[in-house]
Amino acid sequence: MTSQRHRTPSTDIARSILDAAAQLLEESGPSSLSIRAIAERAHVAPMGIYNHFGDKAAVLDSLYQRGAKDFASALAARVNDDDPLVALRSIGQAYRRFAHDHAAEFSLLFLQPVAGFSPSQQSHTAMLGAFQILVDCIARCQATGVIVGGSARDLAQFIWASIHGFVLLERTSWSQITTPIGDGGFEAFLDHLGAGFFIRLE
Repeated sequence: MTSQRHRTPSTDIARSILDAAAQLLEESGPSSLSIRAIAERAHVAPMGIYNHFGDKAAVLDSLYQRGAKDFASALAARVNDDDPLVALRSIGQAYRRFAHDHAAEFSLLFLQPVAGFSPSQQSHTAMLGAFQILVDCIARCQATGVIVGGSARDLAQFIWASIHGFVLLERTSWSQITTPIGDGGFEAFLDHLGAGFFIRLE
């Protein structure tokens, strides 16, 4: 009786390669991201990476796109509250949680850790999907009077930049505020940020 060989599905191999690249980026930094190192971590032949992606830049771009989609999903999961102000605060909390739970992807999305790597237009489009979630939530706040005036897209950029700055300072352990910069410090930050942006009409 002839035995059948079971081949690993192509999608599983691609996922293993991206997982390996993310692990190396987080553990050892961008200098560790060679094709050989990624292949060894993923338990595939180097040719398998070339067959599935083409080159290292394509691996990074695919990892970027996956990270952007995961980031958007993390934000989108927090916008279902009927109160748009609560939903907006939840987006900020999800932003910070993603930065801590997916450090390698967050670094690739925002910190450009790999010299010479430029995300493709498709990758930029994926990130715009995450940004649009915040824009839509602010538009809900404006429709219900929680936020009065201004461009939803401009306000989204301001709020995004503020939250992003806090998260980066936290990631680098640099803080000059008296409130501990952990969960309590972040919630205090959101309170002050809200005082500047949010006007609830009675």
